[in-house]
Amino acid sequence: MSEIITTTGRTASTIAAEIRAYNAQFLYCAFEIGKRLCEAKELVGHGGWMEFLEVEIGYKQSFANNMMRLCREYSVDGQLPNSQAYGNLNPSQALALLALPAGEREEFIQENDVESMSVRQLQATIKERDAAKKAQAD
Repeated sequence: MSEIITTTGRTASTIAAEIRAYNAQFLYCAFEIGKRLCEAKELVGHGGWMEFLEVEIGYKQSFANNMMRLCREYSVDGQLPNSQAYGNLNPSQALALLALPAGEREEFIQENDVESMSVRQLQATIKERDAAKKAQAD
């Protein structure tokens, strides 16, 4: 890709690097949001949960459920694993990886260029992997 320089002197490569840096923080933030949502759900109880989401946070229940699921599924002693494998994933990619057994996620990430895949591509790759494993077992 030829380098285009903006009027501010910034290049597309510089902007892409900045986006990747923010993307790495994105999963961490989603994990932390999920942790706090889990805590709040226990505090407000079943009857107050929907009101809490709508009034206090402004989240749809499906979004809150996804953030809490990220937290529960990836939590190691209450923290997001400090792994290079997860460092550049966004929350949507991390959610798609939940289709894999927990013990196989990191290896799958290392064997595939997951961070550059769309969620659709990632889901297709996981399906292909599962089909290949099933074919081997038969």
